[in-house]
Order: sequence, then C-alpha cells, then structure tokens
Amino acid sequence: MEEKAGSFDYLVSIHRFDRPSEFIVYPISMMQRLPQIAIPLLPGDPDVPLDLQAVFNRAYDGGSYGRDIEYGKDRMVPRLKPQQAAWAADLLKHRKRRR
Repeated sequence: MEEKAGSFDYLVSIHRFDRPSEFIVYPISMMQRLPQIAIPLLPGDPDVPLDLQAVFNRAYDGGSYGRDIEYGKDRMVPRLKPQQAAWAADLLKHRKRRR
C-alpha cells in the first residue's frame, strides 16, 4: 500500500452504498492538516465534502481532551518517531502561547 500512497500515519477508508467492496482510501500524515474528503451518499447524489480538520478541531475544543490528557506526561502508544515528537512538542508549545 505504501508504494501507491506514499508515507502515511493513518488511513481513512470510505465506500459507496452501492459498491460495498470498493473503497476510497485517503492516506494521512499526522504532521499535515487533515484533508477534506468526499462522503458518498446514495447513487446519483453528489458527494458531500467533509473537512476532517474542522471536525477534529471542533471535537477537541468542545471535549475534555485538553483537560484530561497531560501532554508531555502521558505515554503515547504507539510511540512517536523522533521527527513526529519534535513536531508535536512545537505544536503544543504554540498552542499554550495562544491560551
């Protein structure tokens, strides 16, 4: 799969109602903005765009994640690669400044 999709950390997989054995796969890198994806509806209806980053931000900001997770103390499973850990630390540092 990585030969076709390139490097990725997560995959989003979607299938159409009328084609359950065919999948649309979106490879996602955690160090990039989450993509906008196309959500298929019924046959003949146009796909609906879904901004995954906006959905994630709203769920995170509206939930208790920022209060319940002790970033920097809680152990990440699986562990981040060194480049990912540096990216995450920088992201958290900038987030704390905005509060």
